[in-house]
Amino acid sequence: MTRRYGAALEEITGEAIRQHPRDGRQYRADQVDALLRAKGYLEANPRLSVPQALRLALGGVPAVATLTLTHEAGTAAQALAEALERSLLPELRALREEVAGMRAEAREREARETEHRTALPPAQAVDDTPTDSGGEGGVFVRAARWLERLLRI
Repeated sequence: MTRRYGAALEEITGEAIRQHPRDGRQYRADQVDALLRAKGYLEANPRLSVPQALRLALGGVPAVATLTLTHEAGTAAQALAEALERSLLPELRALREEVAGMRAEAREREARETEHRTALPPAQAVDDTPTDSGGEGGVFVRAARWLERLLRI
């Protein structure tokens, strides 16, 4: 893996990593730090490619939320959880409170509507019972409904 990381680092930065004939690649301290940060990004998000992780580690890619992994921060998963908690938890709490308020308002509105429906006098109740003929009703039924509508106004 070090060979892959080193090749990607050379490609991204354009700097050749010094190689010793016997000992192989000789990384500088800043290169080692970038490689370790990139490894942390890859462990936290396996969908990243090595070049993407290196660009994130080098600061060459603007990201919405990037992690700063240090040796004291613990594992990459723990650092990711802490970053998500800092960035998303307050917003989720605010949304939860808003939804609870909306639910309470809906319950109150439904209770008022139910109370209003049950408080109507029987004369204002709508007659939804079907007639024997299945239509509009007879002449007397239509006349009674017309008269009832006139009296409501």
